[in-house]
Formats: sequence, structure tokens, C-alpha cells
Amino acid sequence: MRQDFISLAESDSLGEVVQLMRMARVRHLPVLRDGRLLGVVSYRELLETALAELESQLPPAARDELRARPIAPLVHERLLSVASGSPPERAAELMLRHHVGFVPVVDQDRLVAIVTESDLLRAAYSDPSPAV
Repeated sequence: MRQDFISLAESDSLGEVVQLMRMARVRHLPVLRDGRLLGVVSYRELLETALAELESQLPPAARDELRARPIAPLVHERLLSVASGSPPERAAELMLRHHVGFVPVVDQDRLVAIVTESDLLRAAYSDPSPAV
């Protein structure tokens, strides 16, 4: 539980929110009015809204060109992973240290699974889980 957190006001702009999320390395922020919780804004919602707005303003040919762009420039070359058979704590440690939401599980450089934050929460609050 965190009692020192960043929050938003409903009057904050999209640009301010994106910049704040990047600087703070967070994906969700509460929105307050006079200290009362109004809701939450997620980075995913911001991206979806921005992309939908951008696409709506483009002519069909440009929209198709945007959608056809390869993802290669977005692929992270610095890959974090855990070996098959590693304890779940190792994946959690990497996620926390590097501020990521999942870690690939590899066996001799072959992807065999992924471990997500949800997987770790499920494991923490249910029966003991096997190694990742």
C-alpha cells in the first residue's frame, strides 16, 4: 500500500498526464476532486484514445498506411527473461526493478511461457504455484 502517490485533477491535460506517467513510470493514476476519488486514468486508455483520435482525422489512405507500419522500431532489444524452472520471485524481482508488467520464460533461448503481474497475484493469493 502506498500513501505517497501522484494524483490528477480532472482539468489536467492529456499531454500533462502522459508526461507525468512517463516521468513517474506508472500506468495508472487516480483522479481527484477536493481529495475525493472520481476515477482512474490508465496509460492504455490514453493510448487508445489518442490513436482513435489520430485515425479519425486521417484520410483513409493515410489511416491504412499508419496501420500497415511494421512494429520493428518498437521492439525492445534489451530483453529481460527468466529461465524455465526459476522461482516466481525471480520474475517478480525483475518486474519490480525494471517497471515491466510481464517477463518471458525461456528454455535455451526458446520462449516457453510468460509470467504477468496477474499471474503473480493469483499465485500469491491461491494455492502455491509451481516454478515458472
